[in-house]
Amino acid sequence: MKKVLSILLAALMIFGLTVNAFAVQLETPPQYPETSEGVDVVLVDDEIQVIINEGATGDLNVNLGDASIKQENAVPGDWTDFPITIINNSSKNYAYQDGSILLGTAPYTPESEYYDTVKAFDQLDVYLVHATKNEFAGNNVRRSCNDAIAALDIDFGYGGVSEMDKALSDATIGSALRQAGYGSEDMSDADITVACLGTYYLDFYNDHYATYGGDQPVASLEDTTMAYMVNLFSCKNPGRGGQHNEMGAETNPQVAALGYYYFYHHLLTVNDYPLAEYMDPDTEAWKTLNQELSHTWSAANLQEGQTSVQMKGVLNGPDTCNCYQGTAFESNCSFTLTDTGSKTSYPGLEKKIQSGEELVDADTVAAGDQVDFVLTSNVPEDLTNYLEPAEVDPPEVSILSHNSPLNGGTYLLTFEDRMDPQLIFNEDSLKVTVNGKDVPSNLYTLKSTVAEGQQTIISLTLDLVKLYDAEYFTQAEFGTAPIVLTYSATAATDITAGTYHNTAWVEYEGGKTEKDIVQVDTFQLSVFKYDQETNAPLPGAEFELYQKDAEGNVIESSIIKLTSGSDGYAIRDGLDAGTYYLKETKAPEGYVASDKELTVVISVKDTTDHVVSVQFANALIPHTGGSGTVVYTVVGIAILAAAAVLFLISRKKKRA
Repeated sequence: MKKVLSILLAALMIFGLTVNAFAVQLETPPQYPETSEGVDVVLVDDEIQVIINEGATGDLNVNLGDASIKQENAVPGDWTDFPITIINNSSKNYAYQDGSILLGTAPYTPESEYYDTVKAFDQLDVYLVHATKNEFAGNNVRRSCNDAIAALDIDFGYGGVSEMDKALSDATIGSALRQAGYGSEDMSDADITVACLGTYYLDFYNDHYATYGGDQPVASLEDTTMAYMVNLFSCKNPGRGGQHNEMGAETNPQVAALGYYYFYHHLLTVNDYPLAEYMDPDTEAWKTLNQELSHTWSAANLQEGQTSVQMKGVLNGPDTCNCYQGTAFESNCSFTLTDTGSKTSYPGLEKKIQSGEELVDADTVAAGDQVDFVLTSNVPEDLTNYLEPAEVDPPEVSILSHNSPLNGGTYLLTFEDRMDPQLIFNEDSLKVTVNGKDVPSNLYTLKSTVAEGQQTIISLTLDLVKLYDAEYFTQAEFGTAPIVLTYSATAATDITAGTYHNTAWVEYEGGKTEKDIVQVDTFQLSVFKYDQETNAPLPGAEFELYQKDAEGNVIESSIIKLTSGSDGYAIRDGLDAGTYYLKETKAPEGYVASDKELTVVISVKDTTDHVVSVQFANALIPHTGGSGTVVYTVVGIAILAAAAVLFLISRKKKRA
C-alpha cells in the first residue's frame, strides 16, 4: 500500500537544505522491496513505527508504504511533520545499511477505465482521460491560463467558470493553434490541441527564454527554466472567471508529463529539497539524507532502544495553484537494516584457531609449529548496573557520563584457558583489544602457571568499569563492544600423534560462560621394513621423507631421514596433515634397495589413531660362485678338450 495524497503525497523523508530545480530523469522506475518477514510498519498517532519483532534475524528490508499514509484535501502551504521510529524487540542489533535509502515517486492506478497514458520522467505512467469523457484522471493536472495561452489571443469572457472552461477547452485552444500555424487541415481542433500544445509551449519559450531567466533555446519542455514551468501552471486570472479548466485534465501528453515533472521537482519538498532529487544518489539531497540516516540509525544509536528520524513534507504555497486541485500523487520510501550481531546481556565466549585467513575449531600441526588462538567476548549490557555516580542523594536521579567521576565501581571479567602440556604457551604473543583498541598490560592482570607434565593454566582479568572510564567504549556499545584475546602456543618438539585440546571460558560478575573447546591434531608415520620371503623385520634400512612444491620439486628443508630399528620400524611423530613422499635411500646389508617413490597422504579422516602405516619389503641380493658357475667351467673345459683333439687329428691326416 502506498502513500497517496490528494495534492501532497504525505511527505516521505528526510533532511535537506536548499530548493533547486535539479532535473532528475530516470531510465527505470523506482523499485521498492517488500518489507521483510519479522518487521511491522505501522502508523501510530502520526508516527511511523518500524517494529523489529522477536525472532527477526539477518538483514531486513523496510517499506514505509506499509504504514498506509494518506493525506487528502491538502492545500498550498500545507505541511506534514512526523517521525520514523525504529523499535527493536529482537535479539539482534541493527544499523542502517549505508546507501540503501530509496525515496521517490510510486506507481499510480486510476479508478477510471477511460484513459490513455504517457511515460513521465520516472518511467511511471501519467494518465490522460479521453477527450470525450468529462472526468479527471487522478495524477494529471488541469490546463491553466498562462502567458503562452494568453498569447493566442483567446477570448476568455467574463461569465465565470463555464466560460473559462470553454476558453481552455481542446476545441478553443486547437482553433487558436490552427490560426498560429499548428496542425493540419484534416485534424479537428481538439486533435490539434492533443497533438501540438506541447510543441507550441516549447516554441513560445524559445521565443521568450530571456523573459523566464533562460540563456538559450532548449530541445524539450523539461529543459525550460523553473520560472517558465511556474508560469505554465500558475493559473493567471484574466478576469472574473476561473483560472483553469474545471471540467477536465490536460490532454496533451507532453504538457501532462511536464505537470507531473513540475510537481515532484518543485512543488513537493521533503525537508526543503524537491522530492525528485532524492531519486538520484548523485544529488546533495540524497547524500545528505543517506549521511543523516547512517548517523542516526547507527548500530550504537539503535541499540539504545527507540530511535527516531524527523521528517517534514511541504506543498509549496506560492507556486501550487488550482490546476492541481483534486490531483492524486504517490510516493514511497524504503531502506535496509543490517544485522550487526546478537545483543548480549552477559558476556559470551567464542574460541577459535587462526588458520590462514580463516577462524576454525580444529587444525593440524607438526612438531614445533605455532598455533594461533583467538578468544572473543563482549562488553555486557548489564555493565550499566555497575556504573555508579560519585555521590547519590536520593531521590534525585544522576546521569553518568565521562564527565562524571566514577566511585570505584568494578566489573571483573576473567578469561580462563587450559592448554594441553604438549602446547607451550608463548606469553610474549598475548595481545588484548577492546572495541578494536589495544589494551596495555597495566589495565589487565595475567597469571600463567604450568607444572611439568601438566596443563598450562592461563587467567586474564579485566575491569570493564576502568576500561569504560578510559573511553574504550561508550554506553551505547554495551552488549556489542568486542573483547578479543590473541596468543600463540608452540607444539612440543617431542609431541606424539594424537588430538590435543584447548579449553576456555569466561567468568564474570554473577556467572560464567559455557566452556569452548578447540583442538589440534598431529600425526605419526610408521614404516615397517621386512624380508619378503620370511617376513622377518629388517633393521638398518634408511629412508627420506619429504614434501614437494607446486612444481613438483623436492623441498629441501622438509627432508626427514629415517632408519629402521631392530624391530624393523622407522617411526616419525609430530607430522602435520598433508602429502608426503617416502623413498628408500639405503637397504639393509645383503638386500636390494627399492627405487620406488611412495606417496603418503596424511589427513584426520584417513588415519587410525592418527597413525599412517607403510609396509616396505626387501629381497636378498643374488650370491656370487656356486654350482651354477661350475657347470659353465666344466662345459668350457670339455669344449676346449674337444677342440684340441680335433686339431691333433687334423694334423695327423695332413702328414699321411
